[in-house]
Amino acid sequence: MKLQVGAKVFSKRFLLINVWGSLLATVLLLCLAIAQQPQSSKQDFGELEKVALAELAETNTPGAAVGVVSGDRLVFAKGFGVSKQRVGPDTVIGFVAETVVGATAGCVPPAPGYFERIREICDRYGVLLILDEVMCGLGRTGARWACAQEGVAPDLLVVAKGLGAGYQPISATLVADKIFAAIRDARVTFMHGHSYQAHAVACAAALAVQRVIREQNLIANSQTQGESLKRLLNERFGDYPDVGDIRGRGLCIALELVKDRETKEPFDPAMNLWLTVMLKGMEFGLMCYPGGGTAGGEKGDHVLLAPPFNINSAHVEEIVEKLSLTFNSVFNHV
Repeated sequence: MKLQVGAKVFSKRFLLINVWGSLLATVLLLCLAIAQQPQSSKQDFGELEKVALAELAETNTPGAAVGVVSGDRLVFAKGFGVSKQRVGPDTVIGFVAETVVGATAGCVPPAPGYFERIREICDRYGVLLILDEVMCGLGRTGARWACAQEGVAPDLLVVAKGLGAGYQPISATLVADKIFAAIRDARVTFMHGHSYQAHAVACAAALAVQRVIREQNLIANSQTQGESLKRLLNERFGDYPDVGDIRGRGLCIALELVKDRETKEPFDPAMNLWLTVMLKGMEFGLMCYPGGGTAGGEKGDHVLLAPPFNINSAHVEEIVEKLSLTFNSVFNHV
């Protein structure tokens, strides 16, 4: 099938470029860009990925906590343009990234201007910009769309968690007008059905959730309480010896745990520190979302905090207090 969007025809394009740490991007690349392509294509893709990762490794900003995807991703945006030219301007169909990287790297927001530059490069070469907002979308970062905070609109946007709030499993893909028109006007049928697509109960649950979010102004509360949470975390842990970074946006905030605050050296992964923190937190009545492999996929630990949109100031203070009890208990024995 040839998909024509405006003057661009994508029938010969097979490569996807992703940002390291973007979970959905990694899955898409494994399923689409590798499994269905000949060996020569796999080699091309592997070379492209090596170039991108090498550029990321060389552009870390001094002082940034280990495990941040890149201290200066604007440089990587320039590198993306170079990498794309190396494999040919007519081979790349899409650039996939989490707008705010969630669980894999621990709430990493983009550097200022990053996605504006990526949007510019995608437009120049006719590449689709595909953003994963499964975790960060629909209010989690204090805005309905995290990409709106970056001043860009993607060609495809994937959402899920905030759509049904866990009451029913549901996800959705939103597309730009030009993508919709290309599918609608195609001469052949676009086969995209799934067994539980448009499930009536899931859709009803999602609609009810979105109505509550709108009626109770919960996205604004996410922004307000998120700012308060981040401020209190910085006050309590800004100089904590085992916290290398406090980052995030809205009610999507993470603390990166390090062995050495100055060098950002991570703990030995054999310690499973992230798991210890989670279990100790539960003893104090705190449910957090820990993660390992923050620093390059092997080393590194972080704790992600993503409380519900309807929390109040008392809840925020309780979270910080219980996290403090957790850290003190864990790090006194490390």
